[in-house]
Amino acid sequence: MGPVLETIFKSRHFYDEANRGAVIKSPVQLIVQAVRSLRTPPPDLGVLIESMNLMGQNLFQPPSVKGWEGGRSWINTSTLFVRQNVLVYLLTGRLPAGYTALSTRTKFDGLKLLEPLRASANKSKEQLTTDKATEHLVKLCMPPVSQEPDEVQLATLQQFAETQGPEISNELVIGLLCLITAMPEYQLC
Repeated sequence: MGPVLETIFKSRHFYDEANRGAVIKSPVQLIVQAVRSLRTPPPDLGVLIESMNLMGQNLFQPPSVKGWEGGRSWINTSTLFVRQNVLVYLLTGRLPAGYTALSTRTKFDGLKLLEPLRASANKSKEQLTTDKATEHLVKLCMPPVSQEPDEVQLATLQQFAETQGPEISNELVIGLLCLITAMPEYQLC
């Protein structure tokens, strides 16, 4: 690593709270981060590549030697829908047209994301509630701008969870994740 990069990475300003959650994810960042952090089943790469193209990032074909503009250029009225649709595809396997892209694809098991929370609840002999599960998913998905999630957003998600019944099912987790990934904060890194 060169001296310039070393200086940048050792700088306290590089890790300043004000700089966290301040950059809009590129299409590649959005998809790769979602696949890795949510542990979705292997997706159809053709769907992901087409989604990236629709979002303005034709992989390995930047518009110039400078690369892509990035920042706010990633978000506009058409790319916002594609961004959400690709996330829904990763979670459900459904494309916007309404059909399942890969009917033989392994189904997403969102309950795996709650395993650490279940283990902790079992250890302390507490019951895992939808409120705790919702808060855990929000913390898992949102950029680490602050330690606590936004109270209004969390309350809205918890109300949604309560309307789905007391049981924490895979469908509930997928529904919560679809709502969380639709939040503006999810677009930031």
